[in-house]
Amino acid sequence: MVEDQLLKSAEYAPYEPQKAADEGEKPLAKMNKAELLETAQAAGIAVPDDATKAQIVELIQAKGAE
Repeated sequence: MVEDQLLKSAEYAPYEPQKAADEGEKPLAKMNKAELLETAQAAGIAVPDDATKAQIVELIQAKGAE
């Protein structure tokens, strides 16, 4: 009964933790390798196949400093 009232309320908005986390840009240090590769590709950075996360972060930061 209370749940039904809540769901029908005009003020009800479901909590979306992923959406809240996505609103700000994620720091490079917190990205996984796939996210780093995607970021590098979007910036037009060529990344060697054997590059580590740290190396990819350095490449992205160097490109940002230019």
